[in-house]
Amino acid sequence: MGTFLFFILKSSVCLFLFTILYITLLKNITHFRFSRWAFWVGTLFCWLIPLIPVSVSILSPIQQSVMMVGEIFEEMPSDGKVATGFLAENGWDARAEHLPFQQGKSEGICGLSLLTVISLFYTMGAVGVFLFFVYSFGRLWHLIHGKPVQREGSFRLVILPGKVCSFSWWKYIVMSEEDYRQDGSLILIHEKMHLSYYHTLDLGWMHCLLIFHWFNPMTWVLWQELRNLHEYEADEGVISSGVNMVQYQLLLVKKAVGTRLYSMANGFDHSKLKNRIGMMLKKRSNGWVRLRMLLAVPVAAGVVYAFAQPEMSEKQVLLQMELMTQDALLQDSIAESKLTEEIASMKQFFKEKSDAWWKHHRTPEGRYVWRTTQTHRLYMNGSNEVMFDTVVYKILTDPRQVIAGRLRSAREADRLEKKKDEPRFLYMVYDVNSDKRQVLGMLKEIKLAFDDLRAEYVAKGASDVDEVCPYMVYVYGPRKYGVNGAELLIGAAGTEPQERIHDITGNRLKSYQGRYGKNASVLLRVDNSVSERGYIEMCKRVKRYFPAAKTEHEK
Repeated sequence: MGTFLFFILKSSVCLFLFTILYITLLKNITHFRFSRWAFWVGTLFCWLIPLIPVSVSILSPIQQSVMMVGEIFEEMPSDGKVATGFLAENGWDARAEHLPFQQGKSEGICGLSLLTVISLFYTMGAVGVFLFFVYSFGRLWHLIHGKPVQREGSFRLVILPGKVCSFSWWKYIVMSEEDYRQDGSLILIHEKMHLSYYHTLDLGWMHCLLIFHWFNPMTWVLWQELRNLHEYEADEGVISSGVNMVQYQLLLVKKAVGTRLYSMANGFDHSKLKNRIGMMLKKRSNGWVRLRMLLAVPVAAGVVYAFAQPEMSEKQVLLQMELMTQDALLQDSIAESKLTEEIASMKQFFKEKSDAWWKHHRTPEGRYVWRTTQTHRLYMNGSNEVMFDTVVYKILTDPRQVIAGRLRSAREADRLEKKKDEPRFLYMVYDVNSDKRQVLGMLKEIKLAFDDLRAEYVAKGASDVDEVCPYMVYVYGPRKYGVNGAELLIGAAGTEPQERIHDITGNRLKSYQGRYGKNASVLLRVDNSVSERGYIEMCKRVKRYFPAAKTEHEK
């Protein structure tokens, strides 16, 4: 949002300067079509100029000021290292050090940052202007929709009862019955001029400018100037069509009283009467006056120069890339740390609950009075696949329901077969390469599964749910399985094994057996990140091909 607001601010500066140029150079000339083209080209360039990439080796004071303002609108709080470095190289060390926003110390309102306050204020204004135009359009459409329509060439004429100021919009011309009877032909010619010149498109574009630049007073001035220009051009078209100028001017005087209700439409009496009559009587401007707009070229060049960015040396580019990389790594590290903390919190929760249950089931000698042999095991590998009680799930879509259902059915079977109703153990082991988000999600699903079972016992009237259905969950991990955390040293029989193997698969072991024989000198080393179960499986696999192999498991 900050980048967008800074772009809007720069675009608004361009629009401010363009409006001043327009009023100064084009307001009083009679080349109305040219003025409209200038309006379109100028306003489009007001959007494009802030996007033109220009770099300079040495910053001027105005460029330094623009750059410092841009710091306020940065998306993320900045420590000012990069920008301060640029300013310092250009002799602004002291000023850069004492700018509060340059050091990330800007204060907002009610705990909100300055950027947030500005964003909210701008958004509320833009939405307010947009809703006003929607309301105006709604009133206009309500006035036209469903009314009888007469064809006037390619346009549609809507005649309404009562007092309605004549106006035109898109392909519609609206006037009152009274105006249609008394001066219908002249008003119709005038409104047709608006539509044939596509003034509605100008107004639509101007409304877009007003929504985004509502805070710029010169934007509203430009809006009024555009409406005046439309009336001047329509008046010129009416006179050029052969209508008597005096008769037409008398009609303008007659219709001078009225209120503009629809911002989207062109009205017959929208512009000031004195200005319109004066423009009709004015001698046509010399064609050379259009060259005045060439003065906008140096102004535009000056603005582009003012918005120029410092030219970055190779060292500065590398520094900025390094800072961006560090920031990305920091964000990843923060997210990783948060996940690790949440997993540790879930582990601690289950440990405290299970320890509390065991504490009340010990003899004075420290032995457990009761121990269940019924356990459930859940493994999550590095690909986040799950094996739960010997059933492998590539994607376990509803862990909560599956776990709760398995524990429930196993407990009911024990109750029927062994006449025992004992709590169940659940061991969860996850791989070092398991996605921590998946691990955390599984832990939460396990807790929810136990919550469901506990709720069922409460519904059956259990007085102490912690006794009959405790959270007996033990979490181990991250552990390494398979080839990770293990290496195999192999050599000829009777020699010190030297060749290292990390891909300890059956096919690989079989190929080495063919090379060195069954009695080869073999040593299997496994670090402490590999679980006991994983270690046993690898030992079995190695001894299948090398019965005399030695093994080491770092505890």
